[in-house]
Amino acid sequence: MRCIFSRLIFLIFFLVSSYPVYSDEEAASVKTIEKRAKLVDLDASRLQSRFDDLERKVTQLERDNRDQDGRIRSLDRELSSLQRKL
Repeated sequence: MRCIFSRLIFLIFFLVSSYPVYSDEEAASVKTIEKRAKLVDLDASRLQSRFDDLERKVTQLERDNRDQDGRIRSLDRELSSLQRKL
């Protein structure tokens, strides 16, 4: 019983002593780093949103380009047909 009690006290002491204690300067530094991390996350979110928007625009432009290519081929066939008739 005494052994368990001494181990329990040692465990509590170990946990308390390993808990990080920051000085005021270190705490301010940690808060600054946390604020910067939040700003970086926000910037990353904005960049991802912008990237997604650009990806959608590129997809739309590719689709429009294929449509234009189809129209050009159609007009080219029509022109060839008219030239043969002349």
